Amino acid sequence: MATIALLVGGAVLNATAFVGGNYLAKYFSGSDAERIRHDKALEKYQHDMGEWQKEQKLYQDWLNEQYLEKKQADENLQSTDQAFILYSKAHPQAHTLQNKPEFSNYYSPSSTQKQYELLYVGGGMLAAGYAISKYF
Repeated sequence: MATIALLVGGAVLNATAFVGGNYLAKYFSGSDAERIRHDKALEKYQHDMGEWQKEQKLYQDWLNEQYLEKKQADENLQSTDQAFILYSKAHPQAHTLQNKPEFSNYYSPSSTQKQYELLYVGGGMLAAGYAISKYF
């Protein structure tokens, strides 16, 4: 239970740090450049993830077809090895998998963004510490 609470708490802290960091960056620099860069990277990531998922689906379909053909070959031929030899002669093309897209390959926060996130988290910790000491 504690592990789940830590995971959820960490996710909430990361989300608020990014949002708070963006707010501070916008407030101090007057620019939405980081948000725009992040949104563009997110769009590209989502597009590539969709393409990757389509490739995975096609690959799974291909594997299922291969399974059915292997099953048919087992029924029709004496040996599975002989079936694969015949199949490989009939279908020489190789099927390879593409690497799964990772969002970190498309976007990494700028040093300014990281500084504002740290400032936001640090300020939040100080405020929480003050509130706890004041009211408890």
